[in-house]
Amino acid sequence: MNVASSEAFSLDLEYDAPEHESLPHVVRFSGGRSSGMMLVLLLEQGLLLRDRGDVIVFNNTSAEHPATYDFVRACSQYAEVEHGIPFFWIEYATYEDAYNGEWTRRGSYRLVNDQPLSESNPTGYRWRGEVFEELVSHQGFLPSRHTRICTSHLKLRTTNEFLAEWFAGKETTERRGHFYPEPQLTDSTLIARHRRSRGKMDDTELLRKKAFVRSRPPALPKQNFADFSRVGASHMASGVFAERGYPEFAPMSGEYSTEYVSLIGLRADEPRRVARVMARNRLGPDDPERAKREMTDGEILCTPLADADIGNEEVLAFWADRDWKLGLPPETNLSNCVYCFMKGTTAIPSVRRDIASVDAVLPEKLRSTPDTPSDIRWWADLETRYERRPLKRYKGRGRRSHKKVTVGFWGVDADVNYRDLSELEEDELVTRAGFSGRAALPCDCTD
Repeated sequence: MNVASSEAFSLDLEYDAPEHESLPHVVRFSGGRSSGMMLVLLLEQGLLLRDRGDVIVFNNTSAEHPATYDFVRACSQYAEVEHGIPFFWIEYATYEDAYNGEWTRRGSYRLVNDQPLSESNPTGYRWRGEVFEELVSHQGFLPSRHTRICTSHLKLRTTNEFLAEWFAGKETTERRGHFYPEPQLTDSTLIARHRRSRGKMDDTELLRKKAFVRSRPPALPKQNFADFSRVGASHMASGVFAERGYPEFAPMSGEYSTEYVSLIGLRADEPRRVARVMARNRLGPDDPERAKREMTDGEILCTPLADADIGNEEVLAFWADRDWKLGLPPETNLSNCVYCFMKGTTAIPSVRRDIASVDAVLPEKLRSTPDTPSDIRWWADLETRYERRPLKRYKGRGRRSHKKVTVGFWGVDADVNYRDLSELEEDELVTRAGFSGRAALPCDCTD
């Protein structure tokens, strides 16, 4: 492997306090070039330590391009085989349990291996949008720029649940859910809860939207860390973490919360995002913003690439000399949830063009796949099935509304939707009346 490119860059982790160097480090790996460069430099410069409890986490949304999964697989093998640092693939998953005397479904996570889900590989990662739809079905509404449940649930909360078990110094995860062979949540219970929370969906619509999440298994079985990592967790079970004596979960909030350093692959040419992330380190343990941003009380954020003044040009130069790299051309916008609404309405037509051009040169196994998130029609279908049609709210004088609005990926009564974006050409989108032409926004999923 060509390592000359890594010698041209040096990471010097800048800690807010000297004692932070001894804390476990968590690499939040997004699957893109920037986080990939950060990871490789951390590994090759010896900045990650297995016995310190360091771990690399990739949150699978099931909405990535096939080439992204191939890149993540290569990075995970490199981290574990060449450097002995555990790399875990985790997914959002729900289970059924009793809560306040009533059956319900709750969100959690499961470990998956680095091969696709199949009949012969039941613990493989999901890649056809199943994880994304499970969240949407569980919540009953679509994420949008204003309600980013995809980031908060699929990435931040999922990672926090994983770390609560990883830092407990165990070799296995806990089983979640009841022990009945069949689901216990009934239609009537679901409908009654919806009415108590002042939900406005009629019974038929509610049950239709909840059908997917209710089709998932009612329990999440115990899993051995060693089955999902070549490194496992034996060093955790015999080290300082085990000595703390956590019976099930390490505390992630409160006075005795577990402290750790989160390494995020933001670059120097993303100053606004870096400043916003780093400002969170100044939040006190009781500051409500920590919970709002899904931060645990002991989390300390660090941006090694930005600290080393590494921007996009340096990232591209780094990967140009590597023997393995992300298979997506750098000029395309296909990574991190292929057709994500955060890329903007003006970017989606170019993503469609990029998909077609990239498919022409990629190996067959890395090409986009119909009826998956690498196909815009999957997004259009999901939006059609889960968009809401509530009554419009009027302010003042308590007037009742008789007009309905449409709430989808792009907000309330947006002037564009995925159906239009999948069917209309770019010039038609630009010239159609009312088209906003919003530019792409940063995804901020690393936040």
